[in-house]
Amino acid sequence: MGRCHNDRCKKCYRKDCRDNKCVREVVIKSLPKLIDEPGTYCLCKDFEWVGTSPAITISAANVVLNFNTKRITVSGGNEPVVEVLNSNDVVLNDVDIFSDDGNGSGVYVNLSANVVLNRPVFNNLGTNSNVTIFPPASYGLLAVECNGITTDRAHVKNDANSSLAHYYVDSSNVRTTNGNYYHGNVLHAGGRNILVQNNLIEQGGCGFRSNRATSPAVPILYPIENAKVLDNEIISVGTSIAVLGFGPCQAIQQADVLTPIKNVMIENNVVKHGNLSHGIFLQLTRNTTIRNNMFEGSGSTLDLEDYAFSIDALSVNGTRGTLIEGNNIRNSLFGISMEATLNDADRADCPDVSEYDDYYTTIRNNKISETYVAITDNVSPLLPPPLTEAFQPAFFLVISDNVLQGNQIAYAVRSPSTYIAPNNIVHELNLVTLVPS
Repeated sequence: MGRCHNDRCKKCYRKDCRDNKCVREVVIKSLPKLIDEPGTYCLCKDFEWVGTSPAITISAANVVLNFNTKRITVSGGNEPVVEVLNSNDVVLNDVDIFSDDGNGSGVYVNLSANVVLNRPVFNNLGTNSNVTIFPPASYGLLAVECNGITTDRAHVKNDANSSLAHYYVDSSNVRTTNGNYYHGNVLHAGGRNILVQNNLIEQGGCGFRSNRATSPAVPILYPIENAKVLDNEIISVGTSIAVLGFGPCQAIQQADVLTPIKNVMIENNVVKHGNLSHGIFLQLTRNTTIRNNMFEGSGSTLDLEDYAFSIDALSVNGTRGTLIEGNNIRNSLFGISMEATLNDADRADCPDVSEYDDYYTTIRNNKISETYVAITDNVSPLLPPPLTEAFQPAFFLVISDNVLQGNQIAYAVRSPSTYIAPNNIVHELNLVTLVPS
């Protein structure tokens, strides 16, 4: 790397001057490389690697790995290119991993703390987003049972849908910020203190779930608490943001015990969602705030032939204590829809059926326009076959201070406990419909 010219570093050889300190860099000249001692390491050239085993393994604390504008191109397997195992205080700078055959994995972090990825680039790393199968076939970043993971200014680009850009499993104190994702999903299965902020996600989405299933779908519980999704732009062909708690009465991907997701804030996002999809889908959550987001669907006309419409901007199912405030919603079949998580056929065999019902949602100060139904507490009876099922409506819903304009139906409510305040502004193009229970 040459000599340092700073007076305090002038005797250094193959050292870098940073903040007036000499930092020795160990040059990686060949792969595979095991890093089992603290220090600063760097790549000296581009590498090609067969992905049947990791190229770089870090098993020491206090390690900095710099790719230095170099790239590792992987093919022939989906083992991670870089793995961090049982380590603390690791920094990965400018990681650049490209799959030559569209089948590879980037970085795997396990049982580690305080790991930072600055400006990672993951390109063409596969198309698997099936989180019911673990471990996933391919991914950009997979972090399992970690504490303190920061990914900043990531760039993920894949040529096909349904890639796993980042997948965090039972990992807490996770920050995903300032990234650019194309055909990439950011998913969390369990964890506490999660932040997803200021990212652009195109043709992908952001998801949270309180279980992880292994093949063949044996549920493992991972509760989620304290998650924030702030200031992102998400452009999705499917559901943009999914927050999914699970319980034993659910027929699909159930949990052994009721495991709701607690304390979620979704604020100041731009959400654009596609056909037969949701902007935000909530299932079995507790204490959720959805505030000041802008939702744009793909259509509000009920087309029974090809279902060319977004189902809803906000779907709220089996939640407690949800606040929906200050959002701008337009161009979906339904603006905000609610009901129980369990359909009526599954309720008979559930001992704690009320836990799956929707209670205490407040909808206030939103603007909803160009929908078929702006707000409903029981969406299923309004859907066309084969989407129609029988669900219980939401209970103790409060609707106040909203502006509803250009919708075919303002309200479709079924529960006698729903309260529609007189201070909502409903323009004359709307029809106000009360659906009897």
